Amino acid sequence: MGSLLAEAAGTKRVKRYAKSGLSIKQMEYEQVRLTSLMEIGQFYLRPDLTLPELAEALGCSVNHVSQAINAGFGMSFFDYLNQYRVQDNMRLQCLENGASRTVLSVALEVGFNSTSTFYVAFKIVTGQTPA
Repeated sequence: MGSLLAEAAGTKRVKRYAKSGLSIKQMEYEQVRLTSLMEIGQFYLRPDLTLPELAEALGCSVNHVSQAINAGFGMSFFDYLNQYRVQDNMRLQCLENGASRTVLSVALEVGFNSTSTFYVAFKIVTGQTPA
């Protein structure tokens, strides 16, 4: 999933990072580490995850993590998290194959705090509603 994010967004730098101390090579390295935290460590499941907590887990600055997400993946921190959450939600829905769990229960399980946040994120990621 992470490689799809990187491929879709490319690794172009945003002008606001022109004076950053983070090189393109370092940014790509941080993107790989972020992807690992999300896919292997499943950090996106933490509903209250913050950018500073993510930076601490990576052992780097908040600014570098922010740049890796914004310029590297071409999205905001919350859009980055929500993309993983929506993908995991879709995976769980497929595994359950029509089981009687509510949309909210599955949304909460993958890290969302509310149905409305889930619906908005799902629409942004997939272009359609969860229904």
